[in-house]
Amino acid sequence: MNMRPLFLIIVFALLAPSSVRASGASEDDTLRFAIICDRTGGMRPGVFERAVEKINSLNPEFVMSVGDLIDGYTQTPAVWTAQWDELEAIVKNFKVPFHAVVGNHDISNPKMREAWAHYAFVRKNALFLILDSEDVNGGGFGVEQIAFARKAIADNADVRWTFVFFHRPLWLEKNQNGFEQVADALRGRSYTVFTGHLHHYISAKRRGMEHYVLATSGGDSGLRGEGVGEFDHVTTVTLRPGERPEILNHAVDGGRTMPAGVLTEQYEGRAAALRDGSWLDIAPHRARFGNIFPPRNPCDTAQSRALPLARDRRPRATSGTALRAGHIQRHCATRRNQNSPARRACKGGRSSLRPRVQRNRPLHHADRGL
Repeated sequence: MNMRPLFLIIVFALLAPSSVRASGASEDDTLRFAIICDRTGGMRPGVFERAVEKINSLNPEFVMSVGDLIDGYTQTPAVWTAQWDELEAIVKNFKVPFHAVVGNHDISNPKMREAWAHYAFVRKNALFLILDSEDVNGGGFGVEQIAFARKAIADNADVRWTFVFFHRPLWLEKNQNGFEQVADALRGRSYTVFTGHLHHYISAKRRGMEHYVLATSGGDSGLRGEGVGEFDHVTTVTLRPGERPEILNHAVDGGRTMPAGVLTEQYEGRAAALRDGSWLDIAPHRARFGNIFPPRNPCDTAQSRALPLARDRRPRATSGTALRAGHIQRHCATRRNQNSPARRACKGGRSSLRPRVQRNRPLHHADRGL
């Protein structure tokens, strides 16, 4: 049965578990590595391959991932073996070593899980701690893995930086299921956490340290732009002597480079409202003020407001294109009659259904079209 995790497939300079401890030598050279994001979970063909090409053009020393490398969710060994073969053929195109991180798609049944393990290594006096966030049901770290993380951290107390990788952003959840114990072990040192899973970008701080949810390198995405954190990218991390890591996000297609704070947790609430369509919901205002604001056009109904962001009708755009009103307008017309008054109203044209202004009363905001 061929059921191999990628970090066992590809030969690279990974220290054996017994020699995870950093050497006493002072390694203060600049360290530069890249991170590739979620490939699966609604995989879009060809994007991950282009992400590999992008990383090769950036010349890192090695490549990390944040999980979800194959589709998984199958009980058939022949299927998951074919998926690993497909991935192996792609990552062989990297010009530098590749280090895999496990995601929920990669271990979606007990037999697939048998091939994976958490691990750690040291490179240029920086500790890399790679954990399995699917260790317990619903996401989290089990007792054995927490003990492993504590030992790796304690054994490498003098490293200049620690980079922690796992798939599910447990640090965003109320019940962190073991991550809080890992964070306690990291207290007092400099570290950065990288995760994925959500398919949209977030940068945040916990205990003064940067935590990231990276977006996609081919996984399902509306590609509605940086404002909602939906874009295909790879990330580079540069650690220079005596400095904090420089983190940059590079669009898979085109030459655009985005800073680490392209979407911070401060604006995540607004971005979430754009992603799920709740920004269009005027029900709370109607409940408070009554029905004093008529719809701007007859398409402003609960059903039509839900259309733009439904998963099967999500407006598609090129990477880096922000959500615009034009993306929504084409969804709210009545499909059964493309020339109906409702269709013309959605386009901003004249219609007998459009609210008219009574000249003998003050203008409401809705009458002004605001």
